[in-house]
Amino acid sequence: MRVLIKNIIKEEVIKEERMVNFDQKSNNFVVIAGGPGAGKSFITKNLINLDNVKEFNVDQVRVMTAKKLWGDKWQEMISTPDGYQKILDMTYTTSDPRNLTVKYLKNFLGTDREQSVNVVYDAGGGQEQVMKDVHKIAKDSGMVTNLVHVRTPLELAQIRNDERPRSLPDDMVAQYHQKVRDNMRNMIPLFDNVWIVDNKELIDLSDRPSDNIEKIK
Repeated sequence: MRVLIKNIIKEEVIKEERMVNFDQKSNNFVVIAGGPGAGKSFITKNLINLDNVKEFNVDQVRVMTAKKLWGDKWQEMISTPDGYQKILDMTYTTSDPRNLTVKYLKNFLGTDREQSVNVVYDAGGGQEQVMKDVHKIAKDSGMVTNLVHVRTPLELAQIRNDERPRSLPDDMVAQYHQKVRDNMRNMIPLFDNVWIVDNKELIDLSDRPSDNIEKIK
């Protein structure tokens, strides 16, 4: 079992008690929910205390879809409100018949999946129906469902978003963060286990108390 994780950026060691720890060490489906710039990728790489992890990243599905739609202009188009919404519709919104997230996830969790594998799903969480569908797919596959909600102050999330190669307008970041917060009330009852991670620090974990990670279910 992985007890300590090396944080290369800060050259610090993160102790196990300051991580998201699971009662069951295999066959977990872990949804990482949070708005743009919340720090979901950092949490996934550093604070999820599981071995044998495969990551299903919705951003990769989104980029692949944009490249198919717009070719070399995909980065320009996905940065516009209309273009971004179109990709959301095609990769997140269940009502769209072209939905790709659900299709790829079903294949990802197919019958040839090893039961020892843990799957981390970087979801965002802004699309409630997709979250419900994703949860159902995991449960139907016999997995233990876990929700990790990464909460970050909006101002800090917008700063992080601005530092990305593909940043979103501040108003879009604010709207998505609000959607995630609204959806969590309905998502929490569905999952077997739920954690809240208070990620108000940029990256520095040296002063992060253990109660910044709270298991609420």
